[in-house]
Amino acid sequence: MKNWIAGILIALASLTANAAYAATANVTLTAPKEVQPGQMFQVVVQANGMQNADLIRLNGTFTPGVIEWVQAQPYAAFQNVSPGTTVNNTTGAFSFGAYTLSDALTGNAKLVAVTFRALKTGTATIKFDATSKVLSDGVEQTGTLGTAVIKVTGSAPEAAGAVTGPTVGMLTVMSPTHPDQNTWYANDKVTIQWRTEKPFKTVNTAFDRIPSSVDYQKTAGTSAAFVATADGIWYAHVRAIYQDGTSDKVDFLVRVDRTPPHQLEPVVDQTLVPPSFANAVRFAATDDASGIAFYKVFIDKKFVTSTAASAYPLTGQSVGAHTIKVEAYDRAGNMRTGETSYQVIAGAIKVGVPFWTCACDYLAGCWFWAALLLFIGLFLIIWSRRRAKNKSANSRKQKW
Repeated sequence: MKNWIAGILIALASLTANAAYAATANVTLTAPKEVQPGQMFQVVVQANGMQNADLIRLNGTFTPGVIEWVQAQPYAAFQNVSPGTTVNNTTGAFSFGAYTLSDALTGNAKLVAVTFRALKTGTATIKFDATSKVLSDGVEQTGTLGTAVIKVTGSAPEAAGAVTGPTVGMLTVMSPTHPDQNTWYANDKVTIQWRTEKPFKTVNTAFDRIPSSVDYQKTAGTSAAFVATADGIWYAHVRAIYQDGTSDKVDFLVRVDRTPPHQLEPVVDQTLVPPSFANAVRFAATDDASGIAFYKVFIDKKFVTSTAASAYPLTGQSVGAHTIKVEAYDRAGNMRTGETSYQVIAGAIKVGVPFWTCACDYLAGCWFWAALLLFIGLFLIIWSRRRAKNKSANSRKQKW
């Protein structure tokens, strides 16, 4: 009877475990159906039906030339952007990864909001490929993958010659503090300026995180100052209303990242290694807003390389202790430092050679330690012989 009950309990536990790993997370895309050239818009990615999900990797494509990727802003569910997140606006390929360090996600949740810019008229398609994954402790639970189709209609803004900011109709907007819309800045104080080619009646402005705002404030003059209260993508909206009743509007994108990358901990493959052995230092930092741009590697306080890779080979180092410092820079210029160390020892570990031979080679190279061990050995021999001699003398005295 007890065995029968135990069998039922084991079967139920197995079914429960299988059900947990049989979860299917369907990934959807929410996007506007129609936009105009020059307009920025957001595409929201959401996963439905997750079961203890802790990591996502979204790989896919969009239509290059018609739209371009501007920025991906993860939601709180997966707040940490993974290394290896890349976008290529020339080919339209992207790979976005994010993870959570807090509780795993169950149910439905928004994953990331991607900002695109419409470039010219046409039809743009955004889709994920089969390598996209929603994972729970390494177990995949990816279901269906959504697709978004956006029509870009209307006329593209006319070229305005050598201007320092985008022009729509008769309105040109620029920023002396954040001049390039594709560049990240560590400055959170934003100044926006504008000019018009014909007299205007009023100018309304707004500064928020919405690509196309409707909450404007009347602004006097030809400039306005704002403060970005958080890292990420911001928009300065300027709407000029002319004397003849017509109007133009520009949404100027501002990228702000004041926060350094997350903690950086370089790791050396071998901390105690002969000169002939291959060795490397590995490092990977994450940054929530602008992402990691590059790393600088210093060995023994001397700069050796600047690289976008996450590893650097350690070769040609002299015998002794060495320190390594790695600096991780995000795209706004913020920096985080991590340090580690390793030691190059004399001699070599030989495959197929008896242990005592390697030990002798090692001791031959480390003459100081070899001499110290020899001295200690001689001292112990002399001390033990004297002790034995004293014991023998005492024994004779007692007998006498």
